Amino acid sequence: MKNDDQKDDPIGSTRKIHRTLAYWAIVVLRGLSLFVAVASGILVLAYIAAGDVEFWPLLLFLISICLLCFWFGFRGHIARERLLILFGAASGIALGFFAFIGGILWAANQHPESNIAPVMAILFAGPLGFSVGVVLGIPLGVLFQHRKDRQPPNQPAEATQPRSEVENDH
Repeated sequence: MKNDDQKDDPIGSTRKIHRTLAYWAIVVLRGLSLFVAVASGILVLAYIAAGDVEFWPLLLFLISICLLCFWFGFRGHIARERLLILFGAASGIALGFFAFIGGILWAANQHPESNIAPVMAILFAGPLGFSVGVVLGIPLGVLFQHRKDRQPPNQPAEATQPRSEVENDH
């Protein structure tokens, strides 16, 4: 028979398992991100070495992916850094999506007889929108964190009450 100190704590053990799984998930993701960063960096260098820079928005897209993956690979274990990476990636995806849709609509409106309009949106507008979104999203994340850090902590009820007259006389 177990005493009170030796009873199983299902909630505590579940939390420990979740923390362990989250830790290993981050370790695996960091390793994969470093692989993606190196691969995209090699691809960018190969394009530049070959002098094939006609599609420079694709190069900017690959450079953005490379930098985000390196950043996560080396600093992904810090929660503050993960939030900034998330802001950069999310704003890049959002702006890239809207730029992609806008590029398709603009090209279809300006050149309705051209069948290359969707291709230009894929190769130009979407990747450029992603890169600009990453560049704008990271400072936005810093601003968000700065505002969150400047909020005053909740004060106890005693601190908000006015001082009594006896305290004011002395």
